Amino acid sequence: MNSLSPDHQQKPRPEEFHSSVFTQIRHFKDQSKISINFTDKYLISQNWMKKTAENPKSLNRKSAFTLVEVMVASVILTITGIGVLTGLLQARKMTEGSIYVATATTVAQGYIEQIKNMEFNLLDGSTIPELMSQGTPDFLNISPLPSDPEAGDSSSDLVNTRSIDINNTPDNAQDDLDIEFVVYVEDITDEANGVGEARRIILRWGYIDNTTGSDVPIGNTLYSIRSRIPTF
Repeated sequence: MNSLSPDHQQKPRPEEFHSSVFTQIRHFKDQSKISINFTDKYLISQNWMKKTAENPKSLNRKSAFTLVEVMVASVILTITGIGVLTGLLQARKMTEGSIYVATATTVAQGYIEQIKNMEFNLLDGSTIPELMSQGTPDFLNISPLPSDPEAGDSSSDLVNTRSIDINNTPDNAQDDLDIEFVVYVEDITDEANGVGEARRIILRWGYIDNTTGSDVPIGNTLYSIRSRIPTF
């Protein structure tokens, strides 16, 4: 059996030798990085534990600051919510008030239109019959004509009160809209100036609005002319 002398043994090629050396160097660097990272983390941990031991209250500083933030945010949200709610309630009251005014005006205008189309002789009595209100027969008492129809005269005015179920709650009369109507009929016939038999109809209506929390009188006065000749 032939054996080779040490001088004749196969030696690694140069490129293989270089590759092996580079691999060992890279492995050494990776191990060094791991060691350095571990060392850094260890030092940071030791430093944090030292500070905590010197000042234990520092652990609660961050949580206490967060609690303050939550309280401030809660106060801000509460104030904002109250403002929005107040605005919504105010808008609702304004809308409700507008509905009341429109309803009272519509009912008063309905009376005027019926009076303009009834028999002329019915305007000279103490009441105006043959009216309709909310689908039922109705009538209005006629008051003596005061010096100022828009202001009226509490001593002689005959008030006609009508309750309108504006919320459609027939079992609850407390939320009805109570409207007061006062009717005046003035004879404006003036044959000398060419005005035949004619009557001026004055209808004043009003109610108390408490949608804003306080009693506010709301009202208006409507005027119309009715002659014996329909074309007047």
